[in-house]
Parts: sequence; structure tokens; C-alpha cells
Amino acid sequence: MMLANETARTNPNMAVVFIVMTIVSVIFTITLVIFILACKTKEKKCFQEKLKVAFYPINVCLLLMSLSQISMCAAEALYYLSTNNEVTVNTGIVVQNAKLMNAARSWSATTFKITYLEYSYFRTAPILKQAYSDFANPALIAVHVSALFLTLPSFYVTSALWYTMDSNQIAIRNYIALATFVWLLLIDSCFLALFVKCLRSYKDLVEVDSQFLIISRFGIVAGILFCCVIPFTYLYMFFGSEYYYCVCIFLFSTIFIVLFGMKISLHRDTLRKQKELRERINAAKQNTTIGAGRCVFKSQDTMAFDDDNKV
Repeated sequence: MMLANETARTNPNMAVVFIVMTIVSVIFTITLVIFILACKTKEKKCFQEKLKVAFYPINVCLLLMSLSQISMCAAEALYYLSTNNEVTVNTGIVVQNAKLMNAARSWSATTFKITYLEYSYFRTAPILKQAYSDFANPALIAVHVSALFLTLPSFYVTSALWYTMDSNQIAIRNYIALATFVWLLLIDSCFLALFVKCLRSYKDLVEVDSQFLIISRFGIVAGILFCCVIPFTYLYMFFGSEYYYCVCIFLFSTIFIVLFGMKISLHRDTLRKQKELRERINAAKQNTTIGAGRCVFKSQDTMAFDDDNKV
């Protein structure tokens, strides 16, 4: 996410907008942390187990997404505050501030894109390992290589701190940034397509797990929203309007909300399954007749229930 140029933007209202967006992003982050600590680690007795659950890859990805939103909004707010400061303007450091904020925004957007990619992989990894085991390792390699590719625009923008880009260099920078968005969308679409294909392949043979349905539905919504980011990114980079940038951040926030909503829905579905399992076990205990080789419920179910309580 970069400007088409380094000209000063001095709309005072935008500072307020980005301050509000920063506060909202902080609230999202706090909510996520509370959810992880309250719902995901409370059943763990050992501190190391709590720590392991808290830093599970999915949780880390969501947390980094949220922190990157804070960084993007805060950098933009600081820039607008500095451009409306007479001392800053009169000392001629507005352009340097623009470069610094561009670098901060770029690395924040890169962090969001990489963590979104990692999240997409972890979402699809179980399916890949079970149904398409031959593609599991190549997919992981593709994710790591793509992560390196996604950092190129940020390195380009950071290098501009020591010199002024001409129009050709700015155009190259913008095209590289746009290419990273398109590439990320393609990778995410491939993951999602494999996931949906697997669901369709097995829906007639076995009952589709409810959590697979939750992941696929939320994943499709997130993919559509990320697809919407691309045209607004193009408009922002080549026309430089801060309103397009606001739309991009709003879409980023919406994607985060969708993925966070997926996590909450999966947690609620797990609780529902645990409740149903308890009810089945209790019903089985009441109907069990102790006799010659007769038992209504299997020990495997009890073991699953006990193991789930330990998790």
C-alpha cells in the first residue's frame, strides 16, 4: 500500500479518520487476545500448554493481522498530524515524513498479506495432507517463496528513504505491489478451490463435517473481500486519493473480522459437539445393560471425550 507520489496531503479531517480507525483496530486486537486467553487456554492446567495454545500458528496469524492494521492506521494518522503542524511544514520535512510513513504502511500491508497467506495455508493444510498428500510439501514451499516475493515492494519503498524516486521508479514500485496482491489472490484461490473440491468429492460418501463447512463458507467470503481490495489498491496507488486507502483498510479490517468470526464459529461448533457427546454418553450410561457381552456405547467414544477434556 503506497502512494502514487510523495506529495503532501494536508486534509485535516483524514487525521481524525485514521485516529478512529487506529482505536478500532486496537479494540479488535484486545478482543482477540481476550478470546484466546479466555476461551482457548482456560482448560489448560500447565503454563507451557497455555503458552503453546496461545501461540498456535492460527492465533499468531490473526494477531499479526490485527497489529498490522494498527500500524497502517497509526502511521497514516501520524503523517496527517505532522503535515498539519506548522513547525513540520516550515522546516521542510514533510516529504521525508511521507517517505517514512510510506515505508511503515508498506511493511504493515506486507505483514497483513503474509499472515493472510499463512492463515490460508493453515486453514487448508489438514485437507492437503489427507486428500492431496503429494501436494502438501510443494504447497508449503510455495507459501514460503510467496512470502519472500510479497516483501519486494516494502524493500523498494524502504530504499526510497535515501533518494527521491522518479516517475518510472514509482510506476515500477506500484506495479510490483499490485502484482503481489494478484499473486496472493491466486494462491488463496488455489487453496480454497482444493478445499471446496475435497468437500464435493466426499459429500456423497460421508457426512460433511460441520467445521469443514464453516471454514469453506468463511473462507469464500474472505477471498471475495480480498479480491475487492485489488481494484481499490490500483486506484489508490495510481491516483493517490486517501479515500481509496480508507476503503482498503476497511476491507482489511473486514477480512480480519471474517477470519476472527470463523475462529469463533469453530469454537462454538466444538462446544456444541462436546455437549452432544456428553449427552450421548450420559444416555448410553443410562441405557447400558451389564450382561454377557452387551454394551451400548463404545470405549472409543469415552476415550475421545476424555481426551477432549484434557485438550
